[in-house]
Amino acid sequence: MTADRSTQAYVQRNIRILLAACMLAMLPACAETKWRSDAHRMVRTELYFGLLRPDGSPIAADQWQRFVDAHVTPRFPDGLTILDAAGQWRNAAGRIIQEPSKVIIILRDDSAEHRRAIQNIRDTYRRTFDQESVLLVQTRQWVSF
Repeated sequence: MTADRSTQAYVQRNIRILLAACMLAMLPACAETKWRSDAHRMVRTELYFGLLRPDGSPIAADQWQRFVDAHVTPRFPDGLTILDAAGQWRNAAGRIIQEPSKVIIILRDDSAEHRRAIQNIRDTYRRTFDQESVLLVQTRQWVSF
């Protein structure tokens, strides 16, 4: 019985070592790779804007465009993408709100100036249109133009 237990312990230890070695061998596959020689690191910023005021009235298309023209484009003149979306979220009172939304995607350098510009856009939109929040999502990306 002692030999069986020692053999079993030996086999279990070797299995653990083999599993650990396999996991270590797979780690390079998890590393981020630069897929093109001309790619460089940028921050992908996504801003989600609700298009309903707290009283349920819509933010008109011309009001939205004036906001973009006055507050977004001047800060990011190199380019951005605007998408139409259907948003859903829970407000501070716990109600589920469904509303038309806009998503702005900006590829930018990670600079203090750009971080301030993003925060200023969010603050200005909340203040101008009496919004509870503007969702911000940021990720680092390899980008090639």
